[in-house]
Formats: sequence, structure tokens, C-alpha cells
Amino acid sequence: MRFLQRVVVLFVIVFFVASNVYAIEAKNIVRVGISNQNFSTFEHERINFVSNGNILLSDMTSEEKLEVKSGENLVVESHFGLLNAKSQTKEIKNLRGPLVITSDEKIGIVDLNRKGTPAFYSGQFEIISTNNKKFNLVNVLPMQEYLKGVVPNEMPKTFGLEALKAQAIAARNYVNRDVNSNKNYDVVDSTASQVYYGVNSHNELSNQAVDETNGIYALYEREPIIALYFSTGSGITESWENVFGGINPKISAQLPYLTSVYDNDDYKKIDNEQEAYKFFSSTPESNDINSPKYRWVEVFSEDELPQILETNLKLLSKSSLVEPVFGINDEIGVIEDIKVLKRGESGKALLLEIKTDKGSWKVKKELSIRRLFRRNGRILNSANFCIEKEKEKSEKLAIFDSASKPKKYVYKFIGAGFGHSVGMSQYGAAYMASKGASYIEILKHYYTDIAIGTIPVKITGYGLETKLNFFHDKKYKVNLKLDNTDRISNFDFYVNDNEFRSELGHFSAKTLFFDITEYLVPGDNTITFKALSGKDVGKNVNVWIEVVE
Repeated sequence: MRFLQRVVVLFVIVFFVASNVYAIEAKNIVRVGISNQNFSTFEHERINFVSNGNILLSDMTSEEKLEVKSGENLVVESHFGLLNAKSQTKEIKNLRGPLVITSDEKIGIVDLNRKGTPAFYSGQFEIISTNNKKFNLVNVLPMQEYLKGVVPNEMPKTFGLEALKAQAIAARNYVNRDVNSNKNYDVVDSTASQVYYGVNSHNELSNQAVDETNGIYALYEREPIIALYFSTGSGITESWENVFGGINPKISAQLPYLTSVYDNDDYKKIDNEQEAYKFFSSTPESNDINSPKYRWVEVFSEDELPQILETNLKLLSKSSLVEPVFGINDEIGVIEDIKVLKRGESGKALLLEIKTDKGSWKVKKELSIRRLFRRNGRILNSANFCIEKEKEKSEKLAIFDSASKPKKYVYKFIGAGFGHSVGMSQYGAAYMASKGASYIEILKHYYTDIAIGTIPVKITGYGLETKLNFFHDKKYKVNLKLDNTDRISNFDFYVNDNEFRSELGHFSAKTLFFDITEYLVPGDNTITFKALSGKDVGKNVNVWIEVVE
């Protein structure tokens, strides 16, 4: 064991702002709401479980138990607000729950398929009754296991290890900052949160990405960011406030780390319709250039578009996204003009106006504008588009009616990208990785002014030791940082098996940091913090590590 009488503080940084209150703690366990086969609901009436190991069902209210042998099925059904459970040999009725289902092997759900194969899960399950006499099915498992069931379903392994590491961190951040309103689970298994398909979707490279970023987050002012991501950008990402600002009262209307980012310094700001058209109709070099959705064209005939708009305006009016409201008996009439009234920093349409001989309507918000043009169940790829109304010019563009006569006009959408465009582009991450960028460079490109490290933990003068676990890649430098607002006198800790004792009373800076790189090993590392000494009763210190390229 290496013993140091006193820690050498290599750098001292002074912050002249008040210390943050760290309300967010790193989740080690994740609760995932499991949906039905087509992801249409998270409430169930009947679930059939199976496992290669023995299954044990326990009712947390009555403490009744049901043991099911390997290979046998366990069926749980709702029954007028209560729960019945049965195996091939035994049945117990009128359980109040929650029910906990465990096994020494993976647990499968019969008749539920994910990626074309039967769904199997690690961890355990909870079954919790809901108010409408059904139940939620919740998979409870360690964070790392959860991420191994997410990353390969959110990003293909062909995107490369560094892109997958960036994806793993974004996904880890998402779980810690998700604002799901259901008290029974943290996230769900669909695109409403992140796509999670359980253990059958694991693959070696994405598992490696999860393992080699263990404990690591993208941070802004020492808190995990809301690390949004999407498929494909236009070459310019969009700011949070323009797409999601004001939607959720729990989140600030502006997030400084989710601002518009340019892939290319040669791009010009999109200030008008001419600039938007010029940008979307060209293919400038960008991180997204390899995506099949980097640039696209979608064409609507003058006959089909009125009906599409009429149907979708009625649906959107239910959510107060159309002004004035388009009534159930209203008719769209003859379209005279479709115009973008407001664009975001990426050129994204944020406010759109439709004028007809029956009136005019405005549609707001990025997703609503994409849904306005939904046809055959598919919305527009993105709201980064310009619209051209043009006469038929060639047989190639001709759209024919039943009499085989060409229509007079078509509406041509000239667009760019796929998704909401806020945060990290997944195709962009793949491109950067292919050019040699590290996961840190990828994350710092898409999330403005962030740091890479662990979520702070609070050390006080009471309680047991506190541990901080994380993976370390020897090619990066690592600093241990302390928020020393309370001016503690002593700070003792271990980095793996290296003991450190420090006297900090003579430092006045609010934030201190130590370079601990030489004491780390390639792979998983643990820092153990002792409780503060008696001299510091009533004080506390927040500590975290930061990875520096």
C-alpha cells in the first residue's frame, strides 16, 4: 500500500459563483416499464413467464410465494384489481402485490418478441397493479445491464466503438435525467424513452462500449445533462428552446449545452427562405453526409394534400397546436399557400401557415409540423425543409388521376435530416468516429461546454465510507475535483489501494482538484472516501472525477 503524508494539490481553481446543490444521484438500478408486442400500452392483463432456471414469485403484501420449476410457465393475470398467479401445479389468487419475480437464469416472456426473437431479460420483474384494474410489468436491473440492452438497439455496431461509447454515455445520462411521470418505473422500453430489448439484443462491441464508459457521464455545471440524440442532422443541430422549450415545466426553457452546432465553419446562418432553400437543396460536407436521410425530397399531389391536411389539422387541434382551432366539421378548401413563418437556427420550420379559400391556420412546434403532413402512418423525416409548388415538368414527376391525366401542380418538400435535430446526431457520431475522433470529442462537439466525468457524491462527517466507481482508459488524464465551499480542514481517501491524507484548511478556493491519473489502472477503478473528521462536523464536500483529453 502506498501512503502519502499529504496530497499535493497540483492546481487550484477559484469559482466566484455560488456552489450548486447536487440533487441528482447516479442511478445504479434502473426500472423499465415493459410494453406489449406493438408498444401500444404499458398496462397488461396477462403475462406468461418462462425460464431455464427456477422461478420464484413473491407477493410483497401477503408474503405468499409460488415456486416454478425450470422450463415450466408462470402465468400472472389481473382479476378485478387483484392478481392471480399459477404454475402447472399450483395457483394462488387475490394477491394485492406488488409481485416480485426472480430466477437464477434469464426470464423470458412468452409471445413477446423483440427484434424477431423471443424476449428474455436479466434482473428481476415487478408486477404492480394500476388504477384501471390492469398492471405494469417492470424489469428491475443494474444500470450496466440495462444499457447493454439499449445501445445496440439505438445504434448499429457498424458505427464503431467510439461512436458506441458516446451513445452509451448519452443513454446513461438519459436515464438519470428522464422526466417520466409514472411512479412505477424510470423509463420505458420503446422510443418514448430509449429502445430496450433485453439480453437477446446484446452484442460484443456495444457491450464493450458500455463497460468502457462505466460510471461516466456528460456533465454541465457538475450535473448530468439531458443528452438528447437523434438519427441524422442537416449539418447544423437545433437549440433545445426552439424544439422542446416550454413543453415540460420541470425543465428550463433554455439549456446552454443544447445549442445549435455547425459541423462546418463555412456554413452561413440561415436567415431567410432563400438561404434555407440553398442549404437544403445542396449537399455540403458535414458529419451527416453518409446518412441516406441527409438530403431528401417528398412529393404531394394537389389532390391528396388537402385531405391529408384536413385530417391532421383536426388531430393536432386537440393539443392546442393549431390556431385557430380546426373544427371537426371544418373543411380545408382549396390550398392557396403553405408558408414557413419562423425558422430555427438550423433552418428548421417552427411556425407554418396554411392559407386556403376557406381560411388560414398556423401550426406551431417542430413535431406538430412534421405530423401535419403524415400520410400512410409516416410523418415527415424532419422539419428542416422548404416547399416548392410547381407545375408538372416531366413524366418522371407526373402524378396521374383515374383518367390518366397529369395533375397541374405538386408540392415538393426539399428536406434534410431525420429526427428532431437537438443534441447528438448518431450518423454524425459515426462519421466522426470513422475519422479518428474519440468519444469525448464526439460528445463535446454536440453538447456545448460540457465536461466528461462522474456525477458528484456528497461526503459528510456522518456515516460510512462513500465509493466512486468508474472505468479508466489510460490514454486520458483524470482529475479528482472537490467543491470546497464549506472549507473543510481534512480530506482522506483511497484511489484503489493508494491512501491519501490531505490538509485543506489553508486553501481558500471553492474548487480544488488533484491529478490522480498515475494511481489508476486500465479498467474499473474505485475511489473510497472516508467520512469527514470531527473538525468538520456539519460540513460537507462534493467530489467527482473529470476525464481530460
